[in-house]
Amino acid sequence: MERNVTSRAIVLHSRKQSQMNRRLTLLTVDFGLIEAISYGSAKSMRAPKANVFTNATVYLYYNPVRDHYTLKDVAVIESNEHLRSDITLTYRGLFMAELIMKTHGGESALEYELLGQGLTLLKSGVADRVLIQFVLRFAQILGVHTDYETCPVCSRRYRDDEMLGFAADLLSPCCSECGSTDLFLPPGARRYVKLTSTLDYLESLNVPLSGAATARIKGYALSYARLLAQMPLKTLQSGLL
Repeated sequence: MERNVTSRAIVLHSRKQSQMNRRLTLLTVDFGLIEAISYGSAKSMRAPKANVFTNATVYLYYNPVRDHYTLKDVAVIESNEHLRSDITLTYRGLFMAELIMKTHGGESALEYELLGQGLTLLKSGVADRVLIQFVLRFAQILGVHTDYETCPVCSRRYRDDEMLGFAADLLSPCCSECGSTDLFLPPGARRYVKLTSTLDYLESLNVPLSGAATARIKGYALSYARLLAQMPLKTLQSGLL
């Protein structure tokens, strides 16, 4: 592998490495989920500016002996500054980043495209729908998304008025008889999920939802995300989603 490498990437996490340096977690198109050190003070004009949520082309130095990346420069594609102006938007963005960090399965390019869209769309004014669609589309990338027409366990076709359960071992919705958790998807919510799965991300946000329906489906999506991660998500415990 070449020592000087480049990739499109989104900054998922940033923490102090020392008084002057920061350790960044990057979702890259070409190298997957990596950590890179950004050397220099954040106030330095020469230090690469790579805040959390920044979508950029990153220029890295790779040390193959230490399997270590150093961030040399960034060319910002989208700063996503809007996510830092509202605490609820900040936490929605952090939730998306945390879910990817805790479930990363190797589909880096697809995850990068989904996250890039999601972070940008959070400024659309329908942030809850953006969050719902992010979880559902991420499940599809992970390969656990179903057609919402037949049970993946017993292969029985769902009735139109049927409440779906959830198969924890498959990380997938199923019929209530085959379900193994207390996560349920009502018929109306299932119709919404099925319809929006045929649309692209932006188009799906135009499908109307009442406030009550949005709250119910968001609750389902957040519970689904917790099961996908198979571990606690700190952002879910914040109460700010």
